[in-house]
Amino acid sequence: MEKQSPLTLFSHLHPIHPLETDHHERAEHLRALGAAAPVQLPDGERAWTVTDHALAVRLFSNPLVAGHADALRSGGLGGESPGAWNPQSHGRAIGSVSTHREDECRRLHRLAASGLSAERLTPFIPDIERLAHNILADIAPHPRETVDLRARFAVRLPYLVTGMLLGVTASMRDLFHGLAAGQPHGTGSGRAALNHRTVHQLLGDLIDAKRTQPGRDLTTQLIEAHDVETGTRLSQPELLSAMKQLLDISKITANLLDHGIVNLLRHPDQLRLIRDHTATWNDVVDETLRHQPPVVYTAVGYVVDHITDEPTGEHFLRGELITANLAAIGRDPDIHRLASNFDITRPTRSQHLSLGYGHSRFLGADLARTIARVTLRVLFESYPELALAEPGVLHPQESYLWNAHRSLPSILGPGPAGQASRSPR
Repeated sequence: MEKQSPLTLFSHLHPIHPLETDHHERAEHLRALGAAAPVQLPDGERAWTVTDHALAVRLFSNPLVAGHADALRSGGLGGESPGAWNPQSHGRAIGSVSTHREDECRRLHRLAASGLSAERLTPFIPDIERLAHNILADIAPHPRETVDLRARFAVRLPYLVTGMLLGVTASMRDLFHGLAAGQPHGTGSGRAALNHRTVHQLLGDLIDAKRTQPGRDLTTQLIEAHDVETGTRLSQPELLSAMKQLLDISKITANLLDHGIVNLLRHPDQLRLIRDHTATWNDVVDETLRHQPPVVYTAVGYVVDHITDEPTGEHFLRGELITANLAAIGRDPDIHRLASNFDITRPTRSQHLSLGYGHSRFLGADLARTIARVTLRVLFESYPELALAEPGVLHPQESYLWNAHRSLPSILGPGPAGQASRSPR
């Protein structure tokens, strides 16, 4: 007879509200409940959510915690509505290629992630810079006017870069960018389902086009990828999933840029460290990921067999879902001193799990970091007087899954002398 799950013994589980606005207050409350807190997800499912960094690493690495076989085939989030996200259907992590078998997980990462390493992305940095300069030129004809830097820069740019890397054809470029940039963040399930079907069809058409006319792009590379160890290629559902997850990483990158901009403008002492060459843009990216993770919850997986974690004394029984609260993990007081402070020089800034871990690292994690590093540099170098229009009046998005602002009303200020005639680097 199977042992009763501890989750069933709780008369009250902490409810995760689908329209959350204060992720860090919620994270502190969950941390007070233990290294792993019993919660009820917005879809009604009971789960553990991990708030302790070390425990999360152990569970991500534990072969007794795994996703389901249909996780990859379902394509990441499955719908565009974070409030409708169902971890049971969508595997270990947003943006990760995950499945129930460790060897299959390794195979999928070898096939899908090889073209998205930091080294392979280096040749595209001039293209990312060019796109960033072009967007800024488009939104800055009047430097003293207020512009929504989130909608017009932080959201738009990652999708343009993703489209470029995927080799979106000219005939579908407008549809792709309009659809991607307009993906809803709310909880309207009908709109989300329609959007998901449209994205699925668009990516399917792109795969068909690249099978007929291959190019020097990521879609062609994914189609042609061959795993030497297993002698296999990505199936059509796996191709669609990998490409869909790159759209998810575009959302994550948008939120990373959003918080990177806000943190630097609210902490001018940290921006001075960059301008004095005391710190680097990589430092900014890591500290932003730690301090304000772009996505708050990620599924670690389901328990295959009973686990007792000796350091914490936590028990997880077969069939239980484990999630990780990345906001809590990024501010774990056992690792980060004065964890709520934004400090790009802190020695532990890279000790976060905001882009996943190990074989559950998000597909496109290096792409998110590269885009953020390059475009934050371009933005702050181009507009040294950039400022928030109303620094104290930024409203969070209402979502338990995504950590972002509704908008970033900003004033770019004058660009550097001669910028109008200068060619983008």
